[in-house]
Amino acid sequence: MEGQTIATAFAGLDRHLLWQGLAIFAVAGSLLAAALILAFWRVHTMNRRLHEANQEFALAARTNAVGAVMSHLIHGLKNPLASLQLFVEENQARGGEADWQDAAASARRMQSLIHEVLGILRDQGGEVYYEIVLTELRDLMRARMSPAARAAGVSFEVELEADAALSNRDASLIGLILETLIENAIEATPKGKSVRLEIRQTRAALEFAVVDQGAGLAPQLLEDVFKPCPSTKPGGAGIGLAICRQLAAQIGARLELKSSTPRGCVFCLSVAREKKDRAVKIVQTVAA
Repeated sequence: MEGQTIATAFAGLDRHLLWQGLAIFAVAGSLLAAALILAFWRVHTMNRRLHEANQEFALAARTNAVGAVMSHLIHGLKNPLASLQLFVEENQARGGEADWQDAAASARRMQSLIHEVLGILRDQGGEVYYEIVLTELRDLMRARMSPAARAAGVSFEVELEADAALSNRDASLIGLILETLIENAIEATPKGKSVRLEIRQTRAALEFAVVDQGAGLAPQLLEDVFKPCPSTKPGGAGIGLAICRQLAAQIGARLELKSSTPRGCVFCLSVAREKKDRAVKIVQTVAA
């Protein structure tokens, strides 16, 4: 019996099985490696998100603590500042010097800020709900920010293209956020240029956009613009935008940097329509 043919066939079968085994091992190894890479990437992503969430929680805790301290501080400063304002105005009436006039204006400004903060604290902690229409919010922002714009040689405009209403709690925090954004925009805008507040209503949200004509943000600041950082402004704390984002989260809104170019920046605060509608329903229920 001649076995050479059978031996050749078995050798070919061995080679075929070897190549099949190598191919299966390569495919299985590739799939396993891809699965491990994907799992590692997902773990890395989750770890990064957890780190960011921890930072947000830490900032929220600090913000709440600062808010409690600020509330106590504001109540403690109210009466002494009123006395100081009265003293300065009396001396201004006697002498009328420029220094006394500046001191009286500063005292009045501080007193108005204290009353404003106390009003916000009452809105957030009280049981009274009422409705504020956007025309009232527009007029309020004009009255508050136009003097600062004039002092900086910058024009301030408000464009309203919406017809809606907000609860007093939402409106007070939105006003506080917009003040900070507009103050930053005025500081960033050269003399002779303009800062604009655009209020628009889309199908999904109510949008407040603050547009300046400054030089834009430095590229290294774009990624961490809403994180606490050393301030580039004299006397600045570097937490203004971070606090604004926390305040926006308190009312279910979203604050983001829409664009930053050499022609200026656009910050946008978006309040979801369902949030706004829910606030109006609460107002109507309490009023009934």
